[in-house]
Amino acid sequence: MSSPPAPPNLLNLYNLGCHHMDNCAYDLALTHFVTAASYGHPLSCHNLAVMQSQGLGCDVDVESAIKNYRSAAERKFPESQYSLALLLKNHHHDVDEARDLLEKAASQGHVGAAYSLGLLESGGDGEEGDKDKAVKYYRQAAEGGHVKAAVNLGVVLGGGGEGEGWLKAAADAGDVNAAFNLSVKYMGEGKDGDAVEMMEKASDGGHVGATYNLARAYAEGGTGVGRDIEKAQKLMDKAADEGDLRAAKAARKLSKIRRNERIEREKKERENELKRLEEMKVAAVEKVVEVQVEEEEEGWGERKNTRGKPTNQAIERVKAAVAKRKAEAAKKKAQG
Repeated sequence: MSSPPAPPNLLNLYNLGCHHMDNCAYDLALTHFVTAASYGHPLSCHNLAVMQSQGLGCDVDVESAIKNYRSAAERKFPESQYSLALLLKNHHHDVDEARDLLEKAASQGHVGAAYSLGLLESGGDGEEGDKDKAVKYYRQAAEGGHVKAAVNLGVVLGGGGEGEGWLKAAADAGDVNAAFNLSVKYMGEGKDGDAVEMMEKASDGGHVGATYNLARAYAEGGTGVGRDIEKAQKLMDKAADEGDLRAAKAARKLSKIRRNERIEREKKERENELKRLEEMKVAAVEKVVEVQVEEEEEGWGERKNTRGKPTNQAIERVKAAVAKRKAEAAKKKAQG
């Protein structure tokens, strides 16, 4: 009687499966993981569940993924516990078992599980929230480097102090929601310069609400920036293009304001130009009159009437004309 065949090298099958998965050879990876998982290899069970849940090398099969995640989770693999919890919550709506699995994973230091528990305790999925527990789990995840947990922790804590510190840390890590929340906080505190800085950071990162608020700041002026209607228009158009309905309405209004301001500016420029030309005309006339006066005065120095007295009527007429021209210019200036 022949002896049964020796079991395959499960670790070798797992490593081969990982190699093919990394190179997107999903059919080969699936074959190796299926074989190793059939012998109960927990890591292969986990990776097989990943492929089944995402449809890599096979059709999406949530129930098979749940089965294989459970096989690995029973071996206390935190990543499998976490992934199984999400599938149970999202597909079976089994919040109780999901919470139990998340707590097991979080107790082993899984930051994603701690973050998900924070969401549940914040009142997510229609669950009754517990702020103290939410803070506990968000803090655990944030201290483990989970940026979104840091944002939520900052929001839950609120105000200054620790809450602001977590928001700053998340914003420094590039989280646009943290930057946006800080901008709102700073605006409420009258810290306009800091508010605009955070608005710009969030807007550059693609936060539509921040782009809208920044556009309003430039449109109104005095909120950490000078009034710049052209820049406001560009930002508002950007927010509108990204789907903000408020921005679409405001962009149309800004367009009208820009048009009216342009018309008023051009009108003022024309008035100033006409005023300048009139002043040049008056100055030219005054110059001509002054020359005429000088010539008349020089002539009378040599000409006298029979009584020895100058009859300077021409000079008086010229001087009167000069005075009249100056009076007219002054009146126009006062009216302008």
